[in-house]
Amino acid sequence: MHDLPSMSPLRITIDQHTGTVAVDGIPGVQVDTVEAVLTIEGQPVRDWLVELGLPKHWETLEAMATPRGYSKRWVRFVVGDESRTAFPGKWRQVPRLWRYHRSGYLLTLAHLPFVLGVCHTVWRGNPEEAPGAEGACVLSEARLYDSDLADAAWRGIQQGIFIGVSPILERRGMDPQGGGAILEIGLTDQPVCPGARILKTWEG
Repeated sequence: MHDLPSMSPLRITIDQHTGTVAVDGIPGVQVDTVEAVLTIEGQPVRDWLVELGLPKHWETLEAMATPRGYSKRWVRFVVGDESRTAFPGKWRQVPRLWRYHRSGYLLTLAHLPFVLGVCHTVWRGNPEEAPGAEGACVLSEARLYDSDLADAAWRGIQQGIFIGVSPILERRGMDPQGGGAILEIGLTDQPVCPGARILKTWEG
């Protein structure tokens, strides 16, 4: 199915000298980042590419991301809640102030541009739907592609490598810290917001 995007239009670049993060194509956007670290709470940052047997070759990963269509695999997750984040200062996100569409967001492999699937539903959650979530939360259900890379990501979810997501939020004008508009959502092994976790997976 050639109408399914395999690559995100967003390109995140990091200046290795200054640590400044830019989103190509969106000039002047403010991007909040965690400090670059080699360990997280004393544990080495995992190399999930190696764990999943994936190559570290860009062109090969790009080819693996090419979808043959949609799979029957679904993932439900918390996009974000008000738990303390890993950002400097441990400030909280403010999901009640987020701007978002009800569907259509790309689910990427971490914040690499490789697309794994599409978020078919996005909504304001409640405590019954997301036990343990702190304060307001936003939930989503994504359908994964039928692709070699999405297959690997599914294995990573089932093996407990990928435990949550990290949304890219665009803040402009008077948007407060923790607010903004959702641009994209990335599957990750280390959610910046600890409440942004996978709730359920199923096939059907």
